[in-house]
Amino acid sequence: MLNAKNFALAGAIMWSLAWFLFVVFILATGAGEGFINFMLSSFIDGYQLNWTGAFLTLVFCFIDGFIFFYLMAVIYNALSKKTKKTENTESQNINQY
Repeated sequence: MLNAKNFALAGAIMWSLAWFLFVVFILATGAGEGFINFMLSSFIDGYQLNWTGAFLTLVFCFIDGFIFFYLMAVIYNALSKKTKKTENTESQNINQY
């Protein structure tokens, strides 16, 4: 069983840092400005590619990542419970013979 809160927290930190570093790289090099501006302005209303936008990306990606990874952990835990029930039932059937 996964601890959903801890899994979501770890995933959200990694997701938000990855996007933040990606935006910082673009700010430093200027490569792909149009692409990232288009991508992030589609999700964040009024987004602009600057340092404020980089920190805004950090916050929004943390929130999105936390929700996504929390749901993934809940789904994983639900599916793993069903699998354990099936395995226990099968092992009980085998032991009866």
